[in-house]
Amino acid sequence: MQVERYDIFVDVDYRNATYRGTERITVETEDDLELDAVELKIISVKDEKGNELPFTYENNKVKIKTGKYSGVIQVDFEGKVRENLTGFYKAKEGDLVYFTTQFESIHAREFIPCIDEPNKKAVFKLTVRVDKDLD
Repeated sequence: MQVERYDIFVDVDYRNATYRGTERITVETEDDLELDAVELKIISVKDEKGNELPFTYENNKVKIKTGKYSGVIQVDFEGKVRENLTGFYKAKEGDLVYFTTQFESIHAREFIPCIDEPNKKAVFKLTVRVDKDLD
């Protein structure tokens, strides 16, 4: 299995410390696709033609029935901004509040569904939408 690229869009709800995301994963696999995802809600999974793909989510794994596949998989998901220093989390400096990530080894799975193994590198493009009064 080889992931070439993740194109990620995240819409952040600052007041509720939640976010909704859509990611398009460019992947080539000989068998079903398995993604790491900790405490995320998986809304839907589709192929590049917009067809729903069956999936299960248990034990922090999203198992997607793809069979042999080469192309783009779209995953829609929701998550919560964390209070600890992993995944996508809240940090404070004086009166300022930041939502941030370090994407340290094996913590990307706490922000987005992905293959979160240090030896499985891929290109990431991240687009974030926030209220216009925020930076």
